[in-house]
Amino acid sequence: MASIAQGDDDPFVVLGVSSGASQQAVESAFRRKALRCHPDRNPKDSLAKSKFLRLSKAKEVLLSASSRKAAEARRARNKASTAGAKQPSAKPKAAAGTVPRAPSDAQRREEERRSAARAAAEERLRQSEAEAERQKHRRAGAEAKAQRHRKAERVEEEQRERVAASQRRRADIFEAWRQQKKRKQDVAEPKASPDRKAASSECPPVGPRGDAPPERSTRRVVQSAPSGIFRPATPVLPGGCSLDHRQRTALQRLQVRRQGGEGPSGVPTRVGSWWVQDDEVELYHRRMELYGYA
Repeated sequence: MASIAQGDDDPFVVLGVSSGASQQAVESAFRRKALRCHPDRNPKDSLAKSKFLRLSKAKEVLLSASSRKAAEARRARNKASTAGAKQPSAKPKAAAGTVPRAPSDAQRREEERRSAARAAAEERLRQSEAEAERQKHRRAGAEAKAQRHRKAERVEEEQRERVAASQRRRADIFEAWRQQKKRKQDVAEPKASPDRKAASSECPPVGPRGDAPPERSTRRVVQSAPSGIFRPATPVLPGGCSLDHRQRTALQRLQVRRQGGEGPSGVPTRVGSWWVQDDEVELYHRRMELYGYA
């Protein structure tokens, strides 16, 4: 340790403490300076390792009693030599009219070299500390940005999950409502009664204008005329219904209007008069052609 104290670096100057600093003051100064130049905190600083090693050696020297005494003695000798260089030793009085001798050029150049080296070392240390501070701020900014990005992604994911859960709940509610409605319809739907079946097989009534016409029967009614008088049977409409006198009269009126040019021209219509269907008109016309009267 004594050899370290005899080096060019003064441990008191390295740690920035006075010669009478206590052990606690030395440790506090070491921790404060080590935070700025620790290699782990400044991985891009090529001088960080040497700076930290320099601080560690200075702390070891000042915490060791023997090494500290040697460092204090060397510091006292350096101060004495510096003071002696500034104050020239007593010399015999020069003769009257003589000029005092100036320091040699070699001494002046050595002093300038030392001053320049100290200034360069201080500048490098200042620049490295500034760069470490800038890197610290950049890392802090990048970490804050990453945290904001992660928070935004987490909020967006939670929002998507809430929307999906809401959609699933609505789908479940709609499915339950649909199943309940289907069960009610199955229970409330009555079976077809025999009376309704019989009513559906009866002759459909002749509907008003605009109703769908009854289906045309494919059966051909063939009846024999009575003896002595040729009179066909009453025309039978599809479904077994026959025309009465009122319907035949209406058909005749419709035929007269058609011959007079009323009604649609060229386009067949399924609507005749206000209550007669065109199917009945065609059947009436065929009866008239076959038998001469309806």
